[in-house]
Order: sequence, then structure tokens, then C-alpha cells
Amino acid sequence: SGAGKSTLAYAVERKLFDMGRAVYVLDGQNLRHDLNKGLPQDRALSQAQQWYCSEAHRLQGPAARDR
Repeated sequence: SGAGKSTLAYAVERKLFDMGRAVYVLDGQNLRHDLNKGLPQDRALSQAQQWYCSEAHRLQGPAARDR
């Protein structure tokens, strides 16, 4: 939508990477090309795509004790 969300996310990703952190931006383009590869792109799958995104975050995010 032109608000700069992805630009900011990639800038933060770069800073964290430079600090030695393992990072990956989960934006619409990455979801379409990586996590949802092979799935048809229509509105009916919107909830499934949101689930994939949240599940990837849960699996890759810090453990509760590290938050």
C-alpha cells in the first residue's frame, strides 16, 4: 500500500543480520514465492496463507523464556 512496511522490515532485517541474528522477513512476496509455493493464489486461501505465516513465525520465533 506504499506505507513503507516492507522497506522498514528489510532495513531491520539487515541490521539484525549484521548483528549475527538469523532473520527472515515474512512479507507477501516471500509468502507467495516460498512458503505458499504451488498453492493457487485466490481469496479462498487467504486464511490458509495467514496460518502458514503465523505457524512459520511460531516455529522460528524465540522461545517464551527468551522473550
